[in-house]
Amino acid sequence: MLISNELFNLLVFVTETDFHLTLLNLENFYIACGASKEHRGCSHIRTNCTAHPASSDPTCHFNLYLRQVVADHNGERECGSAVEEATVKACRLELFDRSYDWTTYSFQGPCQVQQLRQLRLLGHDLFCNADAVASLRTIVNERIVAELPSSDSLLVFDNVPFARGEAIVSILQVCFIIVILGTSSYLFQRDSDQLVIGPLSRMAKVVETLLANPLAQIEETEGGDYETDFVER
Repeated sequence: MLISNELFNLLVFVTETDFHLTLLNLENFYIACGASKEHRGCSHIRTNCTAHPASSDPTCHFNLYLRQVVADHNGERECGSAVEEATVKACRLELFDRSYDWTTYSFQGPCQVQQLRQLRLLGHDLFCNADAVASLRTIVNERIVAELPSSDSLLVFDNVPFARGEAIVSILQVCFIIVILGTSSYLFQRDSDQLVIGPLSRMAKVVETLLANPLAQIEETEGGDYETDFVER
């Protein structure tokens, strides 16, 4: 159980590190395409990057990277798991393209069902906003946050599935401890009855019998290798 908890913590740490690197790359590409804290979005509007290779156009470089990052972390409920990776990837990209407005750099779809709950670069919410994060509790670690405070950039990821898995492991750990304590208590009680309470009770009866009749014949206890058996004899 403890190993499972450590694995969960390690997985969250690795995920946070990956998100931090992704956020840093997004911010660098965002600045390279002409964005700033005063200017939202890239300096040149590109609603379709098929005619503008990312290698030669900073705007398309950022747009395509943003598109890929969002698609990689969303659409699991709609597109399913990656049984056919190419089909799932195309499905997620299509979902993103239908809901994103490249002229204003804003997401028009429902944010509460997304796994990527908020993306803010240089103070601009380019994907959802803080309202989509409000429902995620922090006390049970239902969110993973990568943040660059100096530039007001933020990425928040829905961590509810992992939080539920961690809660299940904690419940199993509690149940395991209860079983161990209950079994240990039963074995201790059994041994104490057999080795201490039982012999003392029999010796008390012998004393009571001798007090009532000093000439009474006392039956010897057969077997036994303990001091209490010797005292009884």
